Amino acid sequence: MGNRVSEADIAWSIVSEIASKENIEPVEVEPSLGRVIDVEALDSVVNSMRAGTVTFQYDGYDVTVSHDRGVEIADREDRARRQPTGT
Repeated sequence: MGNRVSEADIAWSIVSEIASKENIEPVEVEPSLGRVIDVEALDSVVNSMRAGTVTFQYDGYDVTVSHDRGVEIADREDRARRQPTGT
């Protein structure tokens, strides 16, 4: 899994990684994360997990947070291109 962060840093890590991918400042990422997902609820869910992940879509990315606070950001378009197609 990606970078592991503290509870207070999950939201910042998500926004910072997306900003880095887009070559912008974190404050320029729109919409703000709090308009897309309840950040306190995300922290609560992650804190209660003993295994597994939570994944949601944000600003064209699939964001996955693991039970051990790992954060992974995947470009949805890149992921779609890598998916095998049915024959």
